[in-house]
Amino acid sequence: MTRQQRIALGGITWMALLLRLPGLFANTFAADEALFASWARWIAVWRDPLLQGQPVDKPPLLFYTQALFYPLFGPVTWAARLPNLLASVLLVPLVAIWAWRLYRDGKTAVFAALFLALSPLAIQFSATAFIDPLLIFWLVTAVTQQPRRPFASGFLFGLAVASKYQAVLWWPLLALLAWQQGWSWAQWRRWLAGLLPPLAALLLWSMARSGMGALWSAQMQNYGG
Repeated sequence: MTRQQRIALGGITWMALLLRLPGLFANTFAADEALFASWARWIAVWRDPLLQGQPVDKPPLLFYTQALFYPLFGPVTWAARLPNLLASVLLVPLVAIWAWRLYRDGKTAVFAALFLALSPLAIQFSATAFIDPLLIFWLVTAVTQQPRRPFASGFLFGLAVASKYQAVLWWPLLALLAWQQGWSWAQWRRWLAGLLPPLAALLLWSMARSGMGALWSAQMQNYGG
C-alpha cells in the first residue's frame, strides 16, 4: 500500500474506535452478557477459577480474558466488554491486511476496512460481552498469518476454538486458502503443531473441572437454546 493509503487506514481505524466507543457504556447487559461476565468475575476474584460450580457450556477463553480486566477497572459493566471492543477495532486493519494479500490492491484493502468500520451490525456488537467478536478476531488473524506463518495461524485458530466451538466451521476456508497457496506437508505439520497447544489447554481445563467431554456434552444439550 502507498503511504497515503496507510494513513487512510489509520484514520479509518481511529474512526472505528470512535464509532464503537459509546456502545461500551450504553445499555445494560443482555442475558448472555450477564452470564459470561459473572463467570469472568468468579475467575477474577479466584472464588471458582476453573468454573467448577458454574453451568459452563462454552469454551472459556473469553471469560478468562474478561477476568484480566476486572482487577484493572473493577466490577463495572464496561470492563467485561472492553476485550471485545479492542478486538473489534483491531479487526479493521486486519481485514485490510487480508484484502491486500488477496488482491494486492491498496484501494481494495482500504475500502474493505472502511466497510467494516461503518457496518451498523459490526458497530452494534463490537462493544458487547458476547463471544462472537473475539471469535471473529482470532479467525481473521489466523487467516492473515497463514501465508507466511503456518504455526502462528494454527495457534490462532486454536484460540478461536477455545473461544467457541463453531470456529471449526471456518476450517474449510483455511484449507482452501492453504491449497491455493500450494502448502506442502511440512507447512501443514507446522500448522497442526500450532493448533495443538490451545486444544491441549482446553482439554486439560475441561478434564480438571468436570471430566473429559463434559464441556462438549453441555454445549450439545444447550445448542440452540
